[in-house]
Amino acid sequence: MDKDCDDEDDGIKAILIGDHGVGKTNLINTCAGLEFEDEKNPTISGSSIEKIININNSEYSVNLWDTAGQEAYRGVTKLFFRGSNIVILVYDITEHVTFESLELWVKECKELITEQFIFGVVGNKNDLFLEKKVSEEEGKTFAESLKCKHKLVSAKTDPQSFVDFLTELVSDFVKLDNRKGRKPIKLNN
Repeated sequence: MDKDCDDEDDGIKAILIGDHGVGKTNLINTCAGLEFEDEKNPTISGSSIEKIININNSEYSVNLWDTAGQEAYRGVTKLFFRGSNIVILVYDITEHVTFESLELWVKECKELITEQFIFGVVGNKNDLFLEKKVSEEEGKTFAESLKCKHKLVSAKTDPQSFVDFLTELVSDFVKLDNRKGRKPIKLNN
């Protein structure tokens, strides 16, 4: 399941970034069909899973990377930015500070990623909508400023919403990659 951050292959690299506790690990785990964990130790490094995404009868291998969100591990997290094609900014809808931190994450991405990439913005923990501190409109406005998509999801109660969003982002990246004259990354037709 884990891969080294320097592994180069023909897959699409998608990385989830955001503050500690926003639910990046649970998003990835439930996307892979694993159980949601209420109690989770903080991620201190990076790990990935491979997710096969089907778009128009073509399968694309997506290496979905989980990263540490704690300040103490930011240096390590930055190592995983290299080669990213899709950057998914994750915030917790019940913690406004995690939303405010997205600006810093964006700045770091733009400084460190030299390849063509796209952003996506995810507000996680939508199952706790009664405790919401970040409005959907705030999330959409932020995403619009980055010219990207926004989605409210819940790793706990609706992991499929994240898978659907990931599929949209992969589709967008494939279209962008095709316009640049590159051959799309396909496992099979």
